[in-house]
Amino acid sequence: MLVIPSRQLYMDGTLVEKPGMVSVYANRKINCNRGLPPMKLDRTLKGPIAVVGYGPSLNATWERLRDFSTIISTSKAHDFLVERGIIPKMHMDLDSRIHKVEFLTKPQKGVQYYLSTHIHPSYVDKLAAADIVPQMFHVAIEKHMKLDPRYPALPPRFDVGVQAAELAYLSGHREQHWFGIEYGCLAGATHAGRHWGVSHPPKSRCLVQMIDGRQFESTKLFFHGILLAEHFLCDRALVRCTIHGDGLLGHFLKDRGRTKVVLKP
Repeated sequence: MLVIPSRQLYMDGTLVEKPGMVSVYANRKINCNRGLPPMKLDRTLKGPIAVVGYGPSLNATWERLRDFSTIISTSKAHDFLVERGIIPKMHMDLDSRIHKVEFLTKPQKGVQYYLSTHIHPSYVDKLAAADIVPQMFHVAIEKHMKLDPRYPALPPRFDVGVQAAELAYLSGHREQHWFGIEYGCLAGATHAGRHWGVSHPPKSRCLVQMIDGRQFESTKLFFHGILLAEHFLCDRALVRCTIHGDGLLGHFLKDRGRTKVVLKP
């Protein structure tokens, strides 16, 4: 198995999967024609926020979320939290494929849903059936593409977890606490529970080695996410981040001397 030394790496740019852009364009056209309200950004400075992904460390840290009044969930973390009696204030999804729609089984009327304009249209249908109206935004994947001006365009981040952190930053949350955002595997598991949509076959697995010799299992796709999460934290210099859980990302950033990041295993 490939072993990657953490301190010998450079931050990289966002990868755009050209074949997948066909569905992005098609979904964006349908969703923009619905006339849904745009995302509203209140940039006044605010208190701490918990940004919750669906990484495996969430199983060990989720009870800490009871201490947060402001939570934004992503992907399958939404149902994970709702099933445990924790209702996020916000939820974000942006993937154009239908598996994201399948992940949402417990829509909540008290939650503000933020959806990218290239989300699968049936996601909007599911919220409409629950009498919920989401706010929409663009992810400016291609910098020079003309987008519907009714919706704000957010700079693209690697995945929905860091995209939600970007929204939190733009909404005035400088103190961020990340849960289930780690880009590593725990006992071979890539997520906190059953997850489908993106495969991580054995041949894509790798090891990331820390200075103290400890190794964390990851995947080629996840490793790209590690670099782009680091890039976000360097790009948004005012963000102070606590990473919860004994996962790869927190140890990786600590190893690389990112003093603005606190690891809370």
